[in-house]
Amino acid sequence: MTRHIKIPVKVRNGTVICGRVGGNVRLKRREKISWTIRGKRKIQLEFFLLGREDVAGRSGSLRRWPFSGNVPHNFTVGPVQQFVGTIAPEARGLVFKYYVTVLPDQLRLDPIIIVH
Repeated sequence: MTRHIKIPVKVRNGTVICGRVGGNVRLKRREKISWTIRGKRKIQLEFFLLGREDVAGRSGSLRRWPFSGNVPHNFTVGPVQQFVGTIAPEARGLVFKYYVTVLPDQLRLDPIIIVH
């Protein structure tokens, strides 16, 4: 059975709260992850490939989108209340940073995804 990590997004005292420990996560290929916010707010998710010294110089051939399926414009999803993604097989060994922006507040948090 494939694991599905669920990250609730909340705003508390003007601060974005992702999950129980900040939204950082380590996933395997083909595992699912989702972000959900309740109420009237929406989230926007932006994804970036983090550079690594051990693969420096090969960045042109590295995958910039961690998920299977269509790649959205500027690697950005939203505004939505929920996004579900499945880690692509080609993302193995890569590290991604993502921004969670809560709208309309424009509050932002920047956790990471590590694929192993």
